[in-house]
Amino acid sequence: MLTIMLVGFEKNSDGFIQTLQNDDDVSLVMVLSGKEALDIISRKPHDLVITAASLRDMDGLQFARDLVACSPMTNCAVSSDMPPDTFHEASEGLGLLAQLPVPPGPADAEEMLEKAKALKTAFTPLESRNPS
Repeated sequence: MLTIMLVGFEKNSDGFIQTLQNDDDVSLVMVLSGKEALDIISRKPHDLVITAASLRDMDGLQFARDLVACSPMTNCAVSSDMPPDTFHEASEGLGLLAQLPVPPGPADAEEMLEKAKALKTAFTPLESRNPS
């Protein structure tokens, strides 16, 4: 089971949320503020955190910076309308999984699911994958 947290997304995010919710292998948590998300993550790790460009209390990149300080091994993607080169410069050193468009759509959700599942499999010990 993948645990995915969405931060700052409204419930009508153009099929993005629904695509994530429709995957039986996903436990989805939704919060609106960065502070609330960081508090939850500090107590319970998540496989993937996806943040909107703008949250109630900070922007998505600031949240990603705070997330690295709070939980450096948490995979994170940020929705941003910055040009790719500008985003790359602004996010350098954060180890982000992806820049998503504003708003992200169903295809973006599928891509994030693929990446998160591949990462989870890669970091699962072999003996846990094929119990005998």
